[in-house]
Amino acid sequence: MASVDKSTDTSGENSPSDGPSTSEASEETAETSESSDGEYVPASVDGPAKNVPKPEVPEGMTEQTEEGVKAAVDYFWQAIWYLSVTGDPSNLNKVVTDSCTYCQEEVNYFTTIYREGSWYVTTPSTVTDSSASLSGSSSANAWVSLDAPATTMYYSDGSKAGSSSGTNGAGWEIQLKFADGHWVIAEATIIGGSGARSKDGASG
Repeated sequence: MASVDKSTDTSGENSPSDGPSTSEASEETAETSESSDGEYVPASVDGPAKNVPKPEVPEGMTEQTEEGVKAAVDYFWQAIWYLSVTGDPSNLNKVVTDSCTYCQEEVNYFTTIYREGSWYVTTPSTVTDSSASLSGSSSANAWVSLDAPATTMYYSDGSKAGSSSGTNGAGWEIQLKFADGHWVIAEATIIGGSGARSKDGASG
């Protein structure tokens, strides 16, 4: 997704390894993301999102078919968005491996952002085209064209950290494997368009 550079300093000192574990960060986020009436409140210049609806795990991702692969990839992008507006990686962790470099970088980045009180204002990315190819019954590749939305990040004091105008048609290659009864993302790599974080809060 189009987003602020991972190198953007949100508080000045802590790195992901210096702070609480991912589960602890998730608990902290949950405590601060609830509004009194329980209604979903999108993120804005006034503060982070509250009571964000969790993406639903599609039944199709348990199928060892090309459609099952596509279902897992769609859920993956929904879970990335949920992470970006909550700092909670629990949904993403359901569909990625610990060895997925891109996935773990996103988890470390966003849990740090939210732990330090900063937040993102954005909407979900849109998959505009996708294809999948199976390699046997337990591994697969998917190719995705992704439209990423405009994104703005705010520091804990409410000042603007940076923004991105979004990108259209970024190409991604997704490697998957079938484990524990469903497809999981083993790696995600951008192969065309723009999706890397750049300095001062814009997507490069």
